[in-house]
Amino acid sequence: MIFLDIETSEFEPGRCKPSGLTIESILAWQVRLHECAPSGLFFSTSRKAGGGERGLIEEFGKWLHELRDKIVVGSNILKFDIPVLLLRCSELCPNLLDELFSILNRCNIIDLLVIETYRRKGKIVSLRDACKEYGIKEPMERPKRPDEEQLFKYQESELSALVKLFYKIYPLRLCN
Repeated sequence: MIFLDIETSEFEPGRCKPSGLTIESILAWQVRLHECAPSGLFFSTSRKAGGGERGLIEEFGKWLHELRDKIVVGSNILKFDIPVLLLRCSELCPNLLDELFSILNRCNIIDLLVIETYRRKGKIVSLRDACKEYGIKEPMERPKRPDEEQLFKYQESELSALVKLFYKIYPLRLCN
């Protein structure tokens, strides 16, 4: 399974269209079923990637292509992360779009936000709220204007919470 978190520039509803967002970083953990720790890791930022945001998307596309994993898990990835990734890919790397879309289209995508919203009969909750309910350590708050290390720590706390939440919802194995 791949646990995915994509961070973008600040989104201000009413002031910024999704096409105006830029992808700042991508953190993805490959986690083998019944395990809690990542066995594979992808992390890069648009500052670090050669070619900026375009290079970041290309690096991630190459990493994802090599894995051939069939399950992608995240929180709000169906309405935000994946659409923004594909939109930015279409604008910056149109030659990669068909391949990236094809890879994602063949995956089983598990959006924990959708599952928790359904479970609550339509009441939308945040990842933090779901963590509280399940007794999972909440992810840290996103720092304002984070440097690369702060961004990694923030995303790492998000994915750690996601993995634990996944195993609470699908109790295949207990994660500490």
